[in-house]
Parts: sequence; C-alpha cells; structure tokens
Amino acid sequence: MKRYSFVLLLAACHSTPIVEHPAPPATVAGMVTFVGLPCAKPGPSCSGPMAGYKVDVRSVDGKKVVASATTGEDGRYSLTVPPGNYTIVTPCCIPNRDLRHDFTAPADETTTMDLVIDTGVR
Repeated sequence: MKRYSFVLLLAACHSTPIVEHPAPPATVAGMVTFVGLPCAKPGPSCSGPMAGYKVDVRSVDGKKVVASATTGEDGRYSLTVPPGNYTIVTPCCIPNRDLRHDFTAPADETTTMDLVIDTGVR
C-alpha cells in the first residue's frame, strides 16, 4: 500500500502546469474637440477638432498613466491597453478643474472615447 501511495504522490508532483494566456489588448479611440478656443487672428471660430493633443489613459484611480497617444491633424487618436477599467482626465472650464471620463475597455474590442475640452472662453 505504501508503494502505491508513493507512486501516486510522485505522479501528482509531475503534472503538467496550467499555462494562462493573456487576454488580447483593448483599443481606445476617439476624437478630441475644443470648444471656445481663443483665436490667434480674427476670423471664424477656432473651436473644432484639436490636432496635437496628448491623451493619457490612466488607471481608474487617476494616478498611473497606462498609455498615451497624440491626436492627428483630424483630432483623432487610437491606442491599446490591457483589458480593464480606466479614466481619461481632461481640463475643463474656468476656474480650472479637471473632468474624469471613466470607461471599461473589453478585450479585443474598441471603446470610443470622444473628448470635448471646453475652455470656458467665449
């Protein structure tokens, strides 16, 4: 009996480990639009899609930057993150305060996060 117990114990020790595969990344994409942006020259409103704006996707507590992207000429951005819960913080209004844009990014899907930055200037 002891011999069989030893063989069973030995077989249990040499079992194949379970390998976990990471989930596919999530995509976050959208457009950044400014409202009330002051113009350098008189003319039509300067409000609209904002080129060159840095978008930081942060951990849900807002402290750690997980991924960053800069908008293109059309104000659009796209980046990948591990699946999870996140926030994007944008400046807002007068007096200056920040707005949180919380979202969930599911694996292998695109989450659209269009951002409107309102300077409060009219």
